[in-house]
Amino acid sequence: MSLPRTCPHDVVTTESEYVRNIDALLLSTYTSAREPSLLELVRAARGAFPTVVSERLAALHMRWSTRPSDQGIEDPSSPELHALDFEWPFSTDTIARLLDWIGYRSVNLIGLPSVMLQLDPEADACLIERNPLVQARNHWLASRKNFRLGDILTLDLSSIPRRRVVAFDSPWYFGETVLWLLRAVELVEAGGEIGFSLYGESTRPTAPLEREEILTIASRIGDVELCEAELEYVTPRYEACALEAAGLPPLRRWRRGDFVRVTVGAKRARPLQLPLIAQPVPREPWITYRVGRQVVKLRRPNGRRLRDEAARVPFAPIEALGGWAYPSVSLRDELRGSIHLWTSRNQVAQVLDHDVVRQRLEALEKAAARGLSTKRWLSRYDWAGRQEEARAWRELLRVDLD
Repeated sequence: MSLPRTCPHDVVTTESEYVRNIDALLLSTYTSAREPSLLELVRAARGAFPTVVSERLAALHMRWSTRPSDQGIEDPSSPELHALDFEWPFSTDTIARLLDWIGYRSVNLIGLPSVMLQLDPEADACLIERNPLVQARNHWLASRKNFRLGDILTLDLSSIPRRRVVAFDSPWYFGETVLWLLRAVELVEAGGEIGFSLYGESTRPTAPLEREEILTIASRIGDVELCEAELEYVTPRYEACALEAAGLPPLRRWRRGDFVRVTVGAKRARPLQLPLIAQPVPREPWITYRVGRQVVKLRRPNGRRLRDEAARVPFAPIEALGGWAYPSVSLRDELRGSIHLWTSRNQVAQVLDHDVVRQRLEALEKAAARGLSTKRWLSRYDWAGRQEEARAWRELLRVDLD
């Protein structure tokens, strides 16, 4: 584990403090009556990734059990969700709770298509969503007059009416949460409510300080209510694959977020001064391809195109991984910058010949649009003696899961 380079305060939680806090949470789950399950322990760790929890359990010589009911992939999304799009869907129970909270009030939703889907079609509601693949998963959204495709941080909000409620689920990073909150202020009526998900104290070493700053900013907008672990997430396929790559079971619904509700003061529904410390997550330059159910992203070349004409396969495993499977979804992971090719099943590679990879992905995407499966296309394509490349594509794309 490594500390992030930025923090909203000069004082940074040390690595040892971070570990001690996780250890205390894990130890508090043990009783003399029974041995807790891994899922219970991960949930108790308040946002720490399961691999971190597993490391601490081993260091503490703590035993845990596994239950078949705690494991499995229940995300049916097609096209599949992708780590680069920061997509974690809410569970059906959480969606129901959010709908109860919204009630019959007008609402602006930011990054919450699953909630929009369950609202009455005639409801006074607007969805703002930056990922165009949401339309492919839910075709009717494109026809809704109150659907806006765009990044909430840059979208012109002047044509979107303020509504009684604003709800959002931003990426779990300090800058994104603060900036989305400030944009939400521009979309809520005076006296209305803003609700959003807030990551737990163990999400990363600086999370306690980040949370404190976020809640301080929220208190300048209105009265704040914090409901711990109220929001439950379904584990997306890419994260389940990351856990399996790390040698852990694909835990179901392990991730929980706190629900922050802000009752906006009558005179405080106005833009606040932008904190200089709030910076968005860098928008990385990726090209997105739909290959059947999968989403494959190719990093745009920075300057000179990668081209190795001698390479028998135009991409290769990242040496430090020893294979295609990537056991992380974190922005802080040191290998992330080495990834040029990334699938929605959390398989990654470095690119040796960008043009060839791009041509293959374009051909795969066109074949899928015609109804030809990836497996069938790979078997029918004229590889002209490049069977090694064909085998590499089958492994990278994990056609065994189709």
